[in-house]
Amino acid sequence: MKKAIVSQSPGNTRPKLFKLLLIMKFTAILLLVVCLHAFGNGYSQKISLSVKNMELKKLFTLIQRQTNYRFLYEDQQLPRNRKVDLAVQNASINAVLDDVLQNTTLHYRVLNDNLVVLTAGDTKTVTQTIRGKITDEKGEPLVGVNIKVKGSSGGVTTNINGEFSIEVPDNAVLEVSYIGYLTQDVQIKSDAPIAISLIPGDKNLQEVVVVGYGTQKKVNLTGAVDAVTSKQLENRPLMNLGTGLQGLIPNLNITVPNGRATTAPAFNIRGVTSLNGGEPLILVDNIPFTVAEVARLNPNDIESVTALKDAASAAIYGAR
Repeated sequence: MKKAIVSQSPGNTRPKLFKLLLIMKFTAILLLVVCLHAFGNGYSQKISLSVKNMELKKLFTLIQRQTNYRFLYEDQQLPRNRKVDLAVQNASINAVLDDVLQNTTLHYRVLNDNLVVLTAGDTKTVTQTIRGKITDEKGEPLVGVNIKVKGSSGGVTTNINGEFSIEVPDNAVLEVSYIGYLTQDVQIKSDAPIAISLIPGDKNLQEVVVVGYGTQKKVNLTGAVDAVTSKQLENRPLMNLGTGLQGLIPNLNITVPNGRATTAPAFNIRGVTSLNGGEPLILVDNIPFTVAEVARLNPNDIESVTALKDAASAAIYGAR
């Protein structure tokens, strides 16, 4: 039996090809619209808030948590005893600030790096574009150096030639930081190009650590010691001091057996390395405490917490 072979003429494939091209065109247009919509949402940074009787400073903090905007102002410029009511949904930063700053002497300006500068009275926000170059101690350009206005989080980084450009308010202070180099503050006095030379060093080595017989700089210590100050603890939601140390001391493993606020967490350094379990010696204001005692202390009454991780650092306090 012979099979019948049916051949299609080239003219029959043209409608199918046209339909395929039409579908591809609509798909490309749809993807472009979706991408533009997503870009617009990310760029506009809409604000949704509902607050009553709130101070301006706390309101600015809420906006900073919800968006990438950062506020730069002096505390004495904010009106005293002024509290605002605000209820907005998907509002722009300009609409929110126009609402809360009405009937005040405050003026604002949003810079292109999401920095909101507030000024009081008839003072106008004067901005300038600062350009400069950052090098190391040998004069070689540094790539990826962070430059930002002190007190803000947004900023820029240097290019492959160590050059940068940033818009800042008048009389601003630039904070220049780079891994392996000391952080520098640069006062801006004019719009002339600036040249900054970073100094190698680790600022953590200059921190003072309290030991049993006095105080020493980290650079001079022979033992494994890490210290936490009250400044690092004050902005953390703490159930107790033990859980508050989590993430602040390197190689310190903190385990919470249950969710009770009164339960003392378990401390461990670099895993179980000895028969004693590898617990560090914890000093609170230079006084040794057990893990159970640390959990019962009020974090607001503490100035510093020191973790002694090895035998050399803990030897001054005797065998345990």
